[in-house]
Amino acid sequence: MKTIYIDHNILACEKNWPELSRLFSQNTDLRLAISDWNLLEIICTCDKPQAIRRAELIDSLNPLWIMDRLFIQQHEVKQFIWLNYFNYQAESFCVFTEYLSVLLSHYLGADAPLGCTAKKWVENIHGNMPLKDIYSSKNETVRALKTLQNTDTKKKKDSNADVFRTLVFSKVPDRYQENRPIIISEKEKIVKYCYDNKDKFYLDCPAMAVEDKLCDIRTQDHNRKPKESDAVDLQHSVLALAYCDAFITGDGYIFRCVKQAERKLKPLRIAAIYRDIQAYCNA
Repeated sequence: MKTIYIDHNILACEKNWPELSRLFSQNTDLRLAISDWNLLEIICTCDKPQAIRRAELIDSLNPLWIMDRLFIQQHEVKQFIWLNYFNYQAESFCVFTEYLSVLLSHYLGADAPLGCTAKKWVENIHGNMPLKDIYSSKNETVRALKTLQNTDTKKKKDSNADVFRTLVFSKVPDRYQENRPIIISEKEKIVKYCYDNKDKFYLDCPAMAVEDKLCDIRTQDHNRKPKESDAVDLQHSVLALAYCDAFITGDGYIFRCVKQAERKLKPLRIAAIYRDIQAYCNA
């Protein structure tokens, strides 16, 4: 089975829908990967009837749901620490699920509705949830990108360890496998170990590696100021590149950034990148 992540700018364009339907009906070993951010963009960028039509399209394509970026990164880091720092048997974790309810349980716990579909989610959420709550991480990402962009090259190099610590520390487990708490001083040692072995760390933690490179690339152009859409683009791109087999985006800036990241991330295997559905079909 192969997975393909299709950016919102492709999914939202109705003229692409017949081509999308043919693509998945003619390739039974191909699955569409959809994230919660695909759904969030649907409800935030159009009226309810149009949002429902887009959700119906997603349901008709029998998607795989890709888990939340933070959930995946936390488990990547935990797995790396268990295996390499503590020599524990690492716990496996699922990146994809057949059920939207499983994805929603990451946020809602036992309150996640069973049997939820994209259409049901859009019908219930559209207009009923404050966007500031849904996009709580967006402004934080924008601020982080602006901070990186405004840091000169020498200072950025000197602050690499601090940036790494900020990104990784919050993802270090709070407890040992036997459930004893991990104290802060031990967490600091763990983060230092990860940084001292960051080449292996990034190979073993692909979503962390992709985010690191994309943030660096997006902050190199001082004439382009980070904005809210950059935070959303990162959510899509990190998940797609790290865990899918292909990523299709019609956004020129996203395409250029991910192509640069592709070169910088070698030898890490990431998704193949395409500008449109036809380019994917012709490959």
